[in-house]
Amino acid sequence: MLDFFDDTGILDDPMGRVGSILRDEKEANVMGKLKSAIDRAIQATPGNDAGMIRSHTWEPVVAAAQEVLRVMAVDSPYDD
Repeated sequence: MLDFFDDTGILDDPMGRVGSILRDEKEANVMGKLKSAIDRAIQATPGNDAGMIRSHTWEPVVAAAQEVLRVMAVDSPYDD
């Protein structure tokens, strides 16, 4: 999804973006998890909009995106 709107390639190659866009491997790892969650949701979601809106397959995408946000927050340390 991100790469559809953004040509950074973060989801295609998170490790390759460490140092230029991402700060470290931890950020790359959570981006990889987000990509996996998005891929699974896209594959499992019915092809129509109504089915997509009602589908619970996107809940893991939201959880992964929240983790990305937490890890990438500039003003807070990782909460390991």
